[in-house]
Amino acid sequence: PGEPDPAAAAAIVERQPEVDWAQPNYLRRMRSTPNDPEFSSQWNLTTLDMPRAWDINPGADSAITIAVIDTGITAVTQTFDFRLWTGSRFETVSIPFRANPDISPARILPGRDFVFWDGPVLDMDGHGSHVSGTALQETNNGFGLAGVAYSAKLLPLKGTASKGLAFT
Repeated sequence: PGEPDPAAAAAIVERQPEVDWAQPNYLRRMRSTPNDPEFSSQWNLTTLDMPRAWDINPGADSAITIAVIDTGITAVTQTFDFRLWTGSRFETVSIPFRANPDISPARILPGRDFVFWDGPVLDMDGHGSHVSGTALQETNNGFGLAGVAYSAKLLPLKGTASKGLAFT
């Protein structure tokens, strides 16, 4: 079990004169628990028994598209200038946005913002990013959290306005 290269070990054993053939005996571990460091805090995925579900279907596949209709998801790392009401007047404010580093941009399809503008879908609230991450976050990459359908594609649709922001 501790051998880092089972195929190489089998090749060495097979060269012994008393051995007719040798091959690795791979052990399948059921209940695939992701190696993402924050998976243990995702009580919801444990409650859903996702490790057992991932044994049957590991993370969907790229032919599956999940549309999330929420406050959007930020798929670009960029700063945008917006005119905002700052409490006493309207001002142009530069607001930086950062894409979730635990969802591959290649898996995010061009979405649509039905609420705010014709630019890229931006999540100004965080809820849409949270929901999208729960569904599609990269899994077994030793980083961050785990996602239910971590091989599927995402179609972000912003259909809910953010709270507390006034734009002109």
